[in-house]
Amino acid sequence: MFFGTALRTARPRTGRPDTARLATVRLDPGLPVLLLRTDRNLFHHGTLAVIRSLGRGGVPVHAVLEGRANPSSRSRYLFRGHPWGPPVERPDDLLAHLRAIGERIGRPALLVPMDDAGAIFTAEHADGLDAHFVFPRQDPAAPRGVADKARLLEACRRHGVPCPPSLMPESAADVDEAAAAFGLPLIAKWARPWRLRPGMRSTTLVPTLGELHRLFAATRDRTPNRYADGAAAGGPNGGASGGAGPLILQRRIPPAGGDWFFQGYFDENGDCLFGGAGRKHLAHPPQAGHTVAGEWVESPDLERLAVRIVRLLGCRGLVDLDFRLDARTGEYHLLDFNPRIGAQFRLFTDLDGLDLARAMHLHKSGRPIPPPRPAHGRNLLVENHYLAHSTRRPRPEPPPSLGVPPSPEAPAGLATPASAATPASPATPASPATPASLGTPSSPGVSSSPGGQAGRVSLASPGTPPSPGEPAGHVTPASFETPASTEAPTSLRIPPSPGASESPGAAANSGTAVSFEAPPGFGAQSHAGAEASFGSRARGRLWSLREALRPLREADEFAWFAGDDLPPFLAMGRRSALRAVERLRTR
Repeated sequence: MFFGTALRTARPRTGRPDTARLATVRLDPGLPVLLLRTDRNLFHHGTLAVIRSLGRGGVPVHAVLEGRANPSSRSRYLFRGHPWGPPVERPDDLLAHLRAIGERIGRPALLVPMDDAGAIFTAEHADGLDAHFVFPRQDPAAPRGVADKARLLEACRRHGVPCPPSLMPESAADVDEAAAAFGLPLIAKWARPWRLRPGMRSTTLVPTLGELHRLFAATRDRTPNRYADGAAAGGPNGGASGGAGPLILQRRIPPAGGDWFFQGYFDENGDCLFGGAGRKHLAHPPQAGHTVAGEWVESPDLERLAVRIVRLLGCRGLVDLDFRLDARTGEYHLLDFNPRIGAQFRLFTDLDGLDLARAMHLHKSGRPIPPPRPAHGRNLLVENHYLAHSTRRPRPEPPPSLGVPPSPEAPAGLATPASAATPASPATPASPATPASLGTPSSPGVSSSPGGQAGRVSLASPGTPPSPGEPAGHVTPASFETPASTEAPTSLRIPPSPGASESPGAAANSGTAVSFEAPPGFGAQSHAGAEASFGSRARGRLWSLREALRPLREADEFAWFAGDDLPPFLAMGRRSALRAVERLRTR
């Protein structure tokens, strides 16, 4: 498995294309490409992947982009960027915008929609586009029939395609019924996610009933709908969701079987000319999002199922399907069907350098698609999302062979994380009542013990008066200095615990000193042990960090980083940092 804490032996890099055979995939530079985007997403790495894949093959790649703010606009392989167009809810305006771009290009171009709304628009307005563009022709209703999750569910039931049990609530009582029937957590998804207002997720793992009701309330908000075909306010199709409804509630298939996906290219006859099955090892957000770390796997059963579904539902061209395997039954459940190229399509780059974008370009330019040579085991990493995930997930524990002692448990009442990272020295037994104040220069109420006896540390109780000549609350640096000695402290003054009752014979009253005898050399042994412990813990932390970053070292393909095209990667890093700073400032 791609993620794991066990040490692994080096494996051959079978996922890398054979550079000696890349020349066998010859693209036609006479067929330019236009990437159509309708969803504002500066960090859509799939756009950059198509630009690089076809641009490296000598194809002039044009793209509809938000401007220079989009990191993809800085790629050396982008031939020209074009202004952002009108929304798909104004089809006549968008059609005129695309025709104007086609005239600027000067010859027919391959139109590649990068999101669901663009794929739906292309299919439904094919007759108005074919004077300037080429693209796979299909039933105009097919892309909307699979991208709309409510219609997809209906089609799955009609054709017997396995999918999770679902319910579309129309009232708060229906929400309670779904929670009782499916259990919590469950999956909530919007039927038409391309209509969501900014800040709303298309799919959410909902852990509580209260959160489920709050999500459902977004469908009942009386905010006017901004779209022409749902102008009425409120209801399952309007409200704060922006016309993305209805809301669909689904039983959560246990994740033990894993998340899987299939991407392929189908011709007008429904034949799959190129495709592959992948295993999703990490998603963003977890269990309900796009692939962050994926692997090309050999799964004939999943491939046959996916091809059957695509043919049944009538889609042609590029497709991207998501599944979850139910480990209890061994059945793959269809979760999502995207009628366009998947953002992670470069995962499926075979040993000759052929991928889905190149397969479509070869086919639409009239060139044969060579027989695929699958690179099973190849993996892809979306590095910005993986790094963000790594900062939040627990680091793997080092193996026992490194000799790292277990992490110490933080004592009760410890106030700061920094304190928790520093174990108490065995030479100074801390009182359970005051662990945070032991040896902390900023702690109030700490003074040197009367007489300044070497090696003696006293922690005065809150009621202890200051030493003569000292202002109340004043703590001098000398209070925290003890002469260098290998002797352990022989006296400890224990303050009373707040609200604690004094038991007979207990040393809990204010000012009580507890004396003990320490064996000779106790402090020196503790110092040597502390150094050894520090070294082993440092080795353990280094090992954990190396294991957490191992996928970055082993990835065959990155979403952003490319040695021959660094500017998009650097621009993404700058914008990510600025976005993180802005989040911190607005908290």
